[in-house]
Formats: sequence, structure tokens, C-alpha cells
Amino acid sequence: MSLHGRSYSSLTLGEEFWHATTITEAHVVLAAGVFNDPGPNHVNRLQAEGNRYGERIAHGTLLDGIMVGILGNALGSTIVAMLELTTRWKAPTRLGDTLIGHWRVAEKTDKPAFGGGGIVVFDGEGLNQDGQLLLESRVVLGVGEQGPWDPAAHITARRGAR
Repeated sequence: MSLHGRSYSSLTLGEEFWHATTITEAHVVLAAGVFNDPGPNHVNRLQAEGNRYGERIAHGTLLDGIMVGILGNALGSTIVAMLELTTRWKAPTRLGDTLIGHWRVAEKTDKPAFGGGGIVVFDGEGLNQDGQLLLESRVVLGVGEQGPWDPAAHITARRGAR
């Protein structure tokens, strides 16, 4: 199994990250429980059919999580901290829509306190399968230099310490 992760110094201005996830019933039901948000826009089909969207839609916080997960999967354990997240939702995301997330490295600032790395600003957008803009985001992450945590090395070191 290959380990994924990117160090601060390996990221370049303008570099892009993409991923697509189809929003399912399971995503929305789990989000309603995790976020304590069983609002009718999300979980009540009959009430949602009478709302401004005409059907159930995904939670905005669910979409944020999926979007940030794209960077989490790309950078792995080099992420030291998420410092800021700003999102503007532009259109509803319906169950069955595919959220196509796109991030671009917008800024980098050296900060040795972040494991020899720095602060990285990513500008993002979420589109549906038709190219409609669903959301615009900006996330600021502290990113270190050390490569991803290696579970095999961890266990080997633990076993050697016995």
C-alpha cells in the first residue's frame, strides 16, 4: 500500500487538486446525525418537496467536509492544522449530484514553527456534474515538511522497543 502525503516545500503556486464524490442518501443521513442537523431540507422528503428547492438537498457542512477531505487525502499527515475555512454556497446540491471538488494553491508563507513548513492558502470550488458552481471555498492550512506518518515504521519501532 502506498502512503500519500505532500510536504510544504513540494507544493507549488497554481498546483491543482481534483476529486469527485456522488452525494448519496447515506451521506445525508449520516451528516444529519453527526452535525445534529435533521432539518427538513435534508431529511424530510415531503416537506422538502414544498421548499424553494423542490427536493431534499445536502448539508453545506457535508460539502465542506468532502472538499477539505480532498486536501486531507493529498497532503496526509503533513497537515499540522486547519487555520481557517470560508465557504459561500452558490446553489443547492441534490442527492445524486456528483460534487467535483477543485483546489488550487493560491499562497504560501514560510513558517518554520509548522514542522519546518508554512502556511498554505488554497482556493477552491465545487461543481456538479453539469459544471454548475455549487460553492466557493478558501482554506488556510499549516503544512509541515515531514512526510506522512508510516504505520509500518511505527509498529516496527514499537516491536523493537520491547
